[in-house]
Amino acid sequence: MWCVMIVAAPLLAHLHHNISSGLIYFFFSKICHQMPDRSFSIFGKQLAVCSRCSGLYFGFLAGSLSYPLFHSMKIKQIPDRKLLLLSGVPVALDIGLNITGFWQNTEFTRLFTGFILGFTASWYAVPGFCNIRWKKLGS
Repeated sequence: MWCVMIVAAPLLAHLHHNISSGLIYFFFSKICHQMPDRSFSIFGKQLAVCSRCSGLYFGFLAGSLSYPLFHSMKIKQIPDRKLLLLSGVPVALDIGLNITGFWQNTEFTRLFTGFILGFTASWYAVPGFCNIRWKKLGS
């Protein structure tokens, strides 16, 4: 639903549902800077979050959906934390190199690095959600 809302905001704005789209933009404004020059657009309207946040959320969705293809949902073990830290390195490099002037990041580099981190983070969250579910079911 989270990712649907990200895309729904510009679509609703395009269809002149200004109150609905405005509420979505307002909701996401509390967690994202929503800078137009750092955001993708649909029909001339920017997504509800910037490109890096889009990558994080869509990466998290992709990782969550793919998790059962690689792991049993009953396995309660999470990957080594080093993997999560490593997945943050591309984001840190993209930001750091941009700040120092060695690299000019783009919407696509922000999307890609956010996607890597979001995808990886989901593989830590899904086992946690499964652990909660199995505890409630008594398994």
